[in-house]
Amino acid sequence: MSEVWKQWEGRTVDGGFRIERFLGTSGQGAVFLARFDDPKTRWATIKLVPVNLPDADLQLAAWRRTSRLSHPHLIPIIRSGRCRADHSEFLYVATEYGDENLASVLADRPLSVEETDEVLASVLDGLIYLHREGFAHGHLKPANILAVADQLKISADGISRIGESVRSQWRPGAYDSPEMQAQGASPAGDMWSLGLILVEALTQHLPNGKNSAVAPMIPETVPAQFRRIAADCLQIDPRQRPTAPDLADRLRPTPPKPALTPEAPPVATPGKKRYLLPAAVGLFVLVAVLVGYRFLQGPGSSPASPPGSAQRIVEPKPAPPQQTTSAPAAESAAMSVAGQVVHKVLPDVPAKARNTIHGRVRIRVRVSVDESGKVVNSKLESPGPSRYFADRSLQAARHWEFQPPKVQGHNVASEWILHFELSNRATEVRPVPVAP
Repeated sequence: MSEVWKQWEGRTVDGGFRIERFLGTSGQGAVFLARFDDPKTRWATIKLVPVNLPDADLQLAAWRRTSRLSHPHLIPIIRSGRCRADHSEFLYVATEYGDENLASVLADRPLSVEETDEVLASVLDGLIYLHREGFAHGHLKPANILAVADQLKISADGISRIGESVRSQWRPGAYDSPEMQAQGASPAGDMWSLGLILVEALTQHLPNGKNSAVAPMIPETVPAQFRRIAADCLQIDPRQRPTAPDLADRLRPTPPKPALTPEAPPVATPGKKRYLLPAAVGLFVLVAVLVGYRFLQGPGSSPASPPGSAQRIVEPKPAPPQQTTSAPAAESAAMSVAGQVVHKVLPDVPAKARNTIHGRVRIRVRVSVDESGKVVNSKLESPGPSRYFADRSLQAARHWEFQPPKVQGHNVASEWILHFELSNRATEVRPVPVAP
């Protein structure tokens, strides 16, 4: 059957989508990568389904209804309709192309805790929107969680109205809730699917023991903070499962109350009062939407910072001059010159990714600099909570240039630690020399 579908490569669907590559089958149809002649969306995923379904018109109506939905964590439907080829009629739906999906990642490895946090936050954000608009996803699974550029999104081509009965060609799937066939798509059913995905994301396996009467068993290897969430989502009684907003609220950290400590007493001056300053409070960084880290960086470039954002370089303070006690020491100091930064490059962080930052993301990169002042090696000393932002900082560090330090009047190699600090408004970096 795959060979039959491959014959579609090179054809044009509905005058706007040139099929470039067969990606695989889906239900009774096939999925392709297509080129779309649009300046904003060059690539699309297109699904073709033979028109032999009794509810084909209902399917088209559902796609057109869903195309009006819009959310940062929802794959948009570009176009849908009917087309003909080889004397046969097909339904088609074209959606935004995803670089990679969660199922392909889990085939190779489980997710880290940080990556799982991001998947959970992104999917919940999309589900909250859908449920508020009166829809349920209805077929949430790893293959339908995709990375698009710098964001994680859920598919939209199978979304249903809440309570809508399953279609005639429906077959129960591994991620479907026990009540789906009888009650149709529902927010509670989506939460059941999310619980299964959460366990699989961390273990690469679905939990054992799923049937209509007993909840699945959560492996002890699942970290405690996720085990409780999965157990709540996998309650047999759908009324006992948390809603998407409830679960999102549980994931948001409650900032601790700042402890007030008196500052050092000021010098006694008439008319001055003592003041209390809040102690520094660490801010938890929520990894999300997007995306922040994503499974696979996609093509395209973005502005280095969102409009109106500030970016600063924080230079290290010069060390205070040391008193010399002898002529040889003074002569040696005169022949040694500290290195300096002469060209700085900040991480290229798209606005959508920056907006996912809550608090601050701190990353340290060590760079080795040769005698000419060029960076010859760079590595992460501390990647912070997001591999995505760490990779962006590492790429930027490779393009820095320095005035090399001098020892005995000669240029020498050096090493620096670049302390990057990213927020949703600005990027700061503090370069610190560590050698010689």
